[in-house]
Amino acid sequence: MTKNNDAVSIQDKLAQLDALVAWFNSDDFRLEEASKKLQEAKALAVTVEHDLERVENEVTIVKQSFASESSE
Repeated sequence: MTKNNDAVSIQDKLAQLDALVAWFNSDDFRLEEASKKLQEAKALAVTVEHDLERVENEVTIVKQSFASESSE
């Protein structure tokens, strides 16, 4: 994961999350690393959720703007 998570697209974050999830089913799985990987996945999932909420809010604002323009 990059230090500036805001610069990474949602799609890239989802790809990172997929890679972390895939690690649990891979031959590279090591029990000693599982807790760390799980925490990384959880933190990444939280940032993705936050990003999606932000995008949803932006879409709502744009929709409201179009609705108010069309009613004028």
